[in-house]
Amino acid sequence: MIRHRFPSLHHARALIGAWALMLFCTAPALASDGTLLIVGGALREDNTAVHKALIEALLPDGPLVIIPAASGRPARAAAGFSDSLQAYGLPSERIFIYPLALRDDSGTEDVDESLWARNAWNGDLVEQVGNAAGFWFTGGDQMRIVQAMVSDEGTASPLLEQVRERLGAGAVIAGSSAGAAIMSRDMIAGGIS
Repeated sequence: MIRHRFPSLHHARALIGAWALMLFCTAPALASDGTLLIVGGALREDNTAVHKALIEALLPDGPLVIIPAASGRPARAAAGFSDSLQAYGLPSERIFIYPLALRDDSGTEDVDESLWARNAWNGDLVEQVGNAAGFWFTGGDQMRIVQAMVSDEGTASPLLEQVRERLGAGAVIAGSSAGAAIMSRDMIAGGIS
């Protein structure tokens, strides 16, 4: 027997938001020429197959947009993945780190990532990724991605709409761990065994 338990109204809204976010792969993908690259958790830097597959799936022009919203260490996670991609031959000018996160990493004294919380609604930033060749969602907590990209009422952010649009135009949408979990119609968001 499966039981669903929502500890609070906030969690119920978050789950509804999760369903809204997951639709980015279903609704527009019906007429999509894009690619999904769904990677299990704990992606290692030496996993040549995954890094090469991502680079090869990119459209020929435009940046790969790294979205670190799921991570508890957003700036460091994005920078680390950027470094890995460059080691596999992707030029730094083809990488755009999208500043989207909900919480600050105390280990990055030079940046307060919590100030990035509303950037999915920042029109100037969204415009900068209008020609994205692909998007990479880092690992961490998939509910952070949902909370950062979907309003409490379930409205998709301009960034989420841009991701959908680019998928329809042939871009690759990729992610590991939490970044992979958001790509299915039904998303595991937590629970107990």
